Amino acid sequence: MELLENRFLRNKDLIDQKLLDSITVIGLGGIGSTVVTLLSIMGFDKIIGFDDDTIEEHNLSSTTYPHGFLGAPKVEAAAHQAKHYSGDQTYFECNNERWNADMGITSRVITCLDSMDTRMEVYECWRDLKRGGFLIDLRMDALSFEMVTTTRKYDEFDKYWVTDAEIEPAPCTMKHTIFSSSIVGGLGVNQVFNCLANKPYYGYIWGGLLPLNLQKENLIKPKIME
Repeated sequence: MELLENRFLRNKDLIDQKLLDSITVIGLGGIGSTVVTLLSIMGFDKIIGFDDDTIEEHNLSSTTYPHGFLGAPKVEAAAHQAKHYSGDQTYFECNNERWNADMGITSRVITCLDSMDTRMEVYECWRDLKRGGFLIDLRMDALSFEMVTTTRKYDEFDKYWVTDAEIEPAPCTMKHTIFSSSIVGGLGVNQVFNCLANKPYYGYIWGGLLPLNLQKENLIKPKIME
């Protein structure tokens, strides 16, 4: 691997690269494509990606994947993003399959899923680890987004979860936008930094884009700041 001496010059005193060893991203669509790109630029050593879907025409307006990957598995496009933006810094582990609880979970997870029921499965599997880390759950529709962060110190995942059956379906032509997916993806990666660097963060954030409106709940502070 070629080491670029000044690659992290602009943030070397902000982000300790030793903390960026591995992370799991479940769901590699609109939000996941942004998350993988930013984690790679950030300098993670390893990203473990799960998705069993392929890139279709309608995905091109809400993901960061190049047009040339139309018809390819999303994990393949995500691996390309990691390689393209990090060189050999980031190893991307491709899992071209739908995640399930039998596969287990790591302690650091970002979920970018369409299914609320699968989100609950991921949460329950992560919770059963009974060790440190975080679960950052990212959600969006065309003009709004949510971020729910769960750690051993703060866990109100149930409060912000509903079943798939309780969600009113949106028309397929009004589901996703690149700006919504990019905004919540960026917030999610910022939350990774907050958790790893022991910075204050909000356990729940909802954002609306028409007009811009942010709602925040549950400010979590590190003990050294309390």
